[in-house]
Order: sequence, then structure tokens, then C-alpha cells
Amino acid sequence: MVIVALQDANILIDLVKIGLADLLFQLNMDIRTTDVVWQEIDALQQVVLQPFIDNGLLGIERFSAVEVVEIAANTRKYRGVSFEDCSLLVAAKRENAMVITGDRKLRKVIEKEKIEVHGCLWLFDQLVESGIITSASAAQKLKVLQGINARLPEHDVGNRIKRWL
Repeated sequence: MVIVALQDANILIDLVKIGLADLLFQLNMDIRTTDVVWQEIDALQQVVLQPFIDNGLLGIERFSAVEVVEIAANTRKYRGVSFEDCSLLVAAKRENAMVITGDRKLRKVIEKEKIEVHGCLWLFDQLVESGIITSASAAQKLKVLQGINARLPEHDVGNRIKRWL
């Protein structure tokens, strides 16, 4: 059984910025995002990711009118969590999928809803464990990511870098 992994914009953006977007699609996962999350990604980053959509490697989840109402209701229910982020929640429930996000508020909501959730560091772990990237290369890319994403948990990043170098 292939795991469906819904990506938040921050994950896709970070992977594009550090040049690892292509490796994401080598994982044994069905990688998807939602149509409204896709709109959060700027045009240059979309250019990098569009070939993965064209080749069927990045799926875009769309919603019925009823689901849009559900997304809006979740936005009201979970104050401070955007419509785009709530779209991931609705899609995850529908597809029995995990969510990959770096957004702390969204992560708490996803956990509260009893849905599997992980972050960018977990993706790095998966890339290393599956042999898609060497541990030394992962450590170098993680250092680059740490320089552009100050929200990463410093202690966890440091532990991985030490372990992988």
C-alpha cells in the first residue's frame, strides 16, 4: 500500500529553494497537495514543480462545493489556521492521508483530528533511510535549509547534522 502524503506549501517551497524537490518524488509515496495550497506557491517555484504534475508525480486535490463549505467551517473552528491549511485537513480525511507541514498551528490541528502529520525533518529522515540521498549530502542541505528557514527546531536539526556528518 502506497502512503498518500499531502504537502503544505512551506514544504514544497523549502524543497525547491534548496534544490531537493526532485528527490521528494523518489520516495515510495503518493505525493499530493491541494489546489488552494498550490496557489500559495510563487510562479517561479511552480515552474520547477509543474513537470512533476505533468508526469503524474505531484497530484493536485480539488474540492466539491460541499467540501469547500467544510474547509470554511474548519477555518472558523480553528482560528488562526488558513483556508489553504484547512484544505489539507479536509483532503487528508477524504484520502486517509498524512500531512507534511512545517506550520505549528496546522500541525496541532492535524494531531487533534487524529491524522498522521510530519515535518520537513521527517522527510529528510525518509530520504536518508531510503538511500535517495547520502547522509552527508542531507546534512549539507539541512544546513542550507536552516539558513533560510528559522522556524526549524534547532536542537533536532543539530542532532541530525551531527549524526549524518
